[in-house]
Amino acid sequence: MTQNTLSASTPVEPSRFETPLRMRVRVGLVLTLFGLFVFMVGAKPAWFGWDRSPVVGFVQIIVFLTGLG
Repeated sequence: MTQNTLSASTPVEPSRFETPLRMRVRVGLVLTLFGLFVFMVGAKPAWFGWDRSPVVGFVQIIVFLTGLG
């Protein structure tokens, strides 16, 4: 009868676990930077030349809050 369990001294190949973690970190960083960009567009659209009025509008508030989320 053979057992197929891993003991504490059994080496585990690290490359098997490294790829999903790196992909998860990359996706998290991309989403964070995208959220920062959306936040900046909502907060200061004049920085990008997209300011259409001197007052804060409804759409600007929605974009600002979406970037925060």
